[in-house]
Amino acid sequence: MKNTIEIYLNPISTDHNNSEDLFMILTLKCINVTIREQLREDKFHLEETEQLLMQSHTPADIVCVIDKSGSMSGEKITLVKDTLDFVIGALGPKDRLSIVSFDDEFFTNLKLTSMNMDGRRRGSISVENMRTGGITFLSGGLLRGIEEMNAIPKHARNPSRSLLLFTDGMANKGITNTSLLIQAIRDPTKDYSIHTFGYGEEHDSNMLSALAEEGNGMYYYVKDQASISKCMVDCIGGILTSQKRNVKLTLTSDTMHSSHVQILQVFGPHELSLDGNSFSVCYNDLQMEEEKHIVIRAKRKLSNVNNHLANSQNLDNLQIRVQLSMNDIQNNYEMETIEKIVQADQSSLDSHSKLRCHLSRQQAVQTLKEAKEYLSTLGHPLNGACNILKNGLEHIHSQHVLGIDPSLNSPHDALTLYIFHTLQNILAECENSNSSFNVLSRMNSLYYELLYERSVSDPTVDQSTHPSTVIHQTLPRKFYAYRMANRTKFMKCHNCGSDQHFSRNCNKAEMCHNCKQIGHLVNQCPFPQKCHHCGSFEHLSRQCTAMICFKCKQVGHRANECTLLVQASGGNHFNPNGKDRNDRSSHERNDSSHRGKKQGRNDHHIGNSSTRH
Repeated sequence: MKNTIEIYLNPISTDHNNSEDLFMILTLKCINVTIREQLREDKFHLEETEQLLMQSHTPADIVCVIDKSGSMSGEKITLVKDTLDFVIGALGPKDRLSIVSFDDEFFTNLKLTSMNMDGRRRGSISVENMRTGGITFLSGGLLRGIEEMNAIPKHARNPSRSLLLFTDGMANKGITNTSLLIQAIRDPTKDYSIHTFGYGEEHDSNMLSALAEEGNGMYYYVKDQASISKCMVDCIGGILTSQKRNVKLTLTSDTMHSSHVQILQVFGPHELSLDGNSFSVCYNDLQMEEEKHIVIRAKRKLSNVNNHLANSQNLDNLQIRVQLSMNDIQNNYEMETIEKIVQADQSSLDSHSKLRCHLSRQQAVQTLKEAKEYLSTLGHPLNGACNILKNGLEHIHSQHVLGIDPSLNSPHDALTLYIFHTLQNILAECENSNSSFNVLSRMNSLYYELLYERSVSDPTVDQSTHPSTVIHQTLPRKFYAYRMANRTKFMKCHNCGSDQHFSRNCNKAEMCHNCKQIGHLVNQCPFPQKCHHCGSFEHLSRQCTAMICFKCKQVGHRANECTLLVQASGGNHFNPNGKDRNDRSSHERNDSSHRGKKQGRNDHHIGNSSTRH
């Protein structure tokens, strides 16, 4: 499905005394041509959208790493299971899913499996069998998830690949230092992103945001039940609609033009001044129908004052040189390069409110960055971060909020107010809190939301009642938001195929291995479960400390060490896999002899056949 990149440049003159200074907003948009041709932007058709997105979505490999320690019990693990149900339902046969869990240890509940009907059924069973207990071996689970990511050969990997980490606490086993954990997962050749989800108020948001930053992903703060669906809409919708990766935008003043501009400053993620004339901005990826906005502060160079007076109201002749490099995800990560001179377009009627919006956004990003760095430094109290937030709010209010005209009903002004009021809420929380954990979580979440222009607010609500979605909303996110909000309408049991219940509620589930009855799984069995090693009802088989051989029923050895099996195997050490680890050559000789006998029988058969003919 064809995608193209559109670039716009809107100049905005200022009312300051030095009228040579001006702002420009460069808009970068990833357009899906097929969807644009078949669907009108102002109308949302669920059936047509579902068909188009299933045809055009990027095949994905997703590894979910789940914290199932004791603190995740109750509502939290139920939320995670609901989330995984949504993920399983959103994926198609071309997508693959793996589930890794951790507590004191780490487990691979589901290897990377294609999400066809059978794969979905296996995924649902793996989710339902998950039980909480123990401490938080976060590094073990994360590294095991990365191993699962790298297990697929490069030629067989799907284009879009992501690891999702869900946790509610702080790492207290294995690698617990953030810097050391970052070093452990660092891999310059990795072709996947890492997204982190922090539940509740006690998780280490600094560690999770650092992991997301290193993994070119997003950090999400899951405060309550309502927020998990909002986070997953943004995350899964983004993974399945990623089009470009490693996007780098280089902006250069066009010195060849007779009335060119000199770029003074660029506001964007990872902005960098290459020299006095060029600036670069980097994005991790571009998603289908997504827009990015880069604010440019520039100075217009004119030959004399008369020319300036003649052209002060005409900004259409301004232009800058843009170089865009990126990897095309759907075309084997082939490098694309676009280089063009972008002409300014002054036709936008909402240019000043758009400028207020994105300057407020950049000011909020800078304020949040300073405040969370201040809180992350040991020994600094909360009142220092409060002062930073107050200064940022005063600047946004005086420079941008006061200039809003409510009668214009501008969507960009609505977003400016959303940014201002959200910062006010964080300030109030900072002033009334005794702990920095919850405040840091809110700061980190809003920081990444504004930095990358990705809203974790509910995209299904009306724009007038919740303005935070006005520039973030895309057609794919509308669809996934609708599915998440109405996921009971999309229920499909992977056991019996019914659309009336989820798989874990199916009364035709597989037979319980404990009581041998139909209607529930073993982890739902009301009867006490028996240890298959010692026969005790006090613990499960995997928790048994006794070593009992299933062959001779004796304590003290496992089955592969049993003398009965050694005798039965002709004196060779028994291996359940059928290969002798101690005497490999004997097996090779036996295999060779067996092949020889088989070949002899075949030759004899051929000979008899020829005799008959």
